[in-house]
Amino acid sequence: PPKRAGRQPVVAGAPPAWLFAEAARVATDEAVQVLARIHGRSPSLGQGLRSPMAPVPPR
Repeated sequence: PPKRAGRQPVVAGAPPAWLFAEAARVATDEAVQVLARIHGRSPSLGQGLRSPMAPVPPR
């Protein structure tokens, strides 16, 4: 989690925004990898799915 300047008010029961961002990034990474595996890692696949802020490292 990023360092915060002071405590930010959080709605009861709602996880912080960074948790959503991390979960979305992980889900996107996994989805791209699964699609790449299914489609034989075609280079054109997943360009629209990849977030420019969170590129998927080649494995």
